[in-house]
Amino acid sequence: MVDHLSLLLQSKAGIEPVTEELIAAADKLRKLGLITFDRRSYVRCALTEDLDFPRSNRTCTGRVFLSDHLDENDNDYRCPDCSRLVYPERSRKRTFDVLSVKVIDDAVGEYVGDALGQFDAKFKPVDGVPFAWRIENGLAGVHVCIADFCDHQQLMSAQWAQTNPTCYVFVNSRAVARFANIAWISKVSLADMVGRQIDLAASVQSLATNQEPRELPAMATPVYSKGAHRTEVIHAPYEVSVRLFVLEIGNRTASVNGVEVVAAQAKAARTVLLQLARTFTDNMLAGLPLDDYRCLTPGDIADEIQVAEDPNDALDADMVRRTINRLQKNIEKRLRGAGIATESNSVIQVSPNMAKEGYRLNPHKVALRPLNPPSD
Repeated sequence: MVDHLSLLLQSKAGIEPVTEELIAAADKLRKLGLITFDRRSYVRCALTEDLDFPRSNRTCTGRVFLSDHLDENDNDYRCPDCSRLVYPERSRKRTFDVLSVKVIDDAVGEYVGDALGQFDAKFKPVDGVPFAWRIENGLAGVHVCIADFCDHQQLMSAQWAQTNPTCYVFVNSRAVARFANIAWISKVSLADMVGRQIDLAASVQSLATNQEPRELPAMATPVYSKGAHRTEVIHAPYEVSVRLFVLEIGNRTASVNGVEVVAAQAKAARTVLLQLARTFTDNMLAGLPLDDYRCLTPGDIADEIQVAEDPNDALDADMVRRTINRLQKNIEKRLRGAGIATESNSVIQVSPNMAKEGYRLNPHKVALRPLNPPSD
């Protein structure tokens, strides 16, 4: 269990294989409020055991993620690597599961604080230093801090720990390598705490009573390196390019990077695209982080259109979904025809979060600009 807890506390995408033991550990952490996680299913473009194993490009490693918003009968599933159409159900393709996990920093702080409250000594947060506490009374002078989140340079120095006994809690198991190679530094793993392998209160008590001399190198030494983690390559199903796509929406048409993607007669497509642009602009003006930009379900889009547009232009949720699917295909086709590298999620993105299914303009790739119509 502890190994699975350690893996899940790394805030990473693409954890697989998804086993019953891994899900049990994830559920435990989620019930404690320490993480959120999404479970998604995908098929591989080229897999020897599938009925549609291709005659060419047999080494393609592309992964096609399944979604309730996509319909293989409308040719909605396409490999992001080679653009090959795939039919998961028709071809009875083998499915795989993958987890994406996010650690909730504040919840970790509350959990550690609760653990400190399980013994008699009083403790209080260090003023102006998030994720750090000072133990009072019989354990005067003992500190506890969460190394992953604490950015106070003095508290994170070995010179401080030499004269002020400090217990450092680390969340990401890979972060243990960041600690300075000093034997007497006290380290506690959050995974061990959750798995009942370590009692934080007992560790702090032991640290307070063990006052052996501590030797240090002559030079100042950080107890925990705040440099970047070793680069880890993780397959990202949504982002295949860093190209910027400039979207221009006019009174009748729309274009991307100067290429017309919505013709004058495609009124429904322009209406849906305009509503996505309104939501995009609202999120931008609200100053939201890009990953928090709102995704709209087809029903949400239909409701917003009914309020903002002429009642005669109203669309139902199914019409919205089909319109977006056609828009994604048309944008990809037109841009590729103009020699611009793209894929179906470059402009209109399917929600990357299973818990919030829907659509949005891709906040990482799209920029809005008023359409400059050609002069007559």
